[in-house]
This record gives sequence, C-alpha cells and structure tokens, in this order.
Amino acid sequence: MTDAPRPSGTPAYPSGGSGPAWERPGAQPVKLPTQRWLRVRHDTEYAYDTEVELAHHLACLSPRETANQQVRRWALRINPLPDGWTVQDGIQGAAESRLSLDPWGNGRLVFSHSRVHDTLFVSSVFEAGLTAAPPPDCAASPAWEKVAESLRYHSGEARTEAVEFTLASLFAP
Repeated sequence: MTDAPRPSGTPAYPSGGSGPAWERPGAQPVKLPTQRWLRVRHDTEYAYDTEVELAHHLACLSPRETANQQVRRWALRINPLPDGWTVQDGIQGAAESRLSLDPWGNGRLVFSHSRVHDTLFVSSVFEAGLTAAPPPDCAASPAWEKVAESLRYHSGEARTEAVEFTLASLFAP
C-alpha cells in the first residue's frame, strides 16, 4: 500500500497515520506539566602549565529567560578576582554590571587578569524553572522542502538568523 501524494504544506505521517495524538478526533486536551525547578551548577577550572601574566576571558555562563524558562538566583564566582572587581562591590554586582548580550540574546561577560596566576576557577550557579512548551501546531508548519529552501543562501536577499548555522565553517567538519 502506498500513500497518496500530499498537497504542499501539509504534514506527512508514516504509513498514512492520522498525526500526533493531540490532533486525532476525540483526543483529550494535552495537560502541560507544572513548572519544574532545577538547580544548575557549572564549574570550570583551568590549571595552567606555567604562570600566566595577562589573560582575557569571555564567559557565556549567564542563563537566558525564555517563554518556557525562568531564572532566579544566578550567581557567578571567579577566582582570582578579575581586574577592577572588588570584594566590596560583590562579584555578583560586578558581573551583572559588565554583562552584555550577543546577537542572539545570550549573556556574555568579558573579564581580564593582569596579575600573575597559575589557576582560574569560574562557577555559575542558578535555578531554572522549566515549563513544557505547548505541542506544535503541525497544520501551521511549512513543508520541509519550503524550510530547506528558506535556509539556502541567496546573495542580496534578507535571511533569517538560522541561515548562519547552515554555512560552511573551518571549525566544523
């Protein structure tokens, strides 16, 4: 048995299936789970072979708030303390005042050390409240061929940010 050709823009399901459970006739509404809180800790420790006199760092350890993720109690610890930061300022205040956003909205922190050191310890701790995303609206989803075409680079045309991730890179095979 073969499936009949589908009109462009309609979702395809294997073996003529009728789609996901939440779209089937008589299906019960999907109940999304309540928010679940996770405590996250990310530690990075560098032990240099020789002492370092000058070091510049870019840390991408600030969690991002989204429609499905709330963030609370973010704290950053850096040892040795970066140049220009004082214990009296509090490392959290110093980190937040120096935080900038990259083009995609992710927090990034630039800091430097001009004192001689042979180790660096960076710790980011926060709590993330996660809520499940609602099921996708498959009927409103474009056909994969249309998505693939939209991700192709066309000189001089406006493009989505996603195109950047489809271009060749010397850093990825």
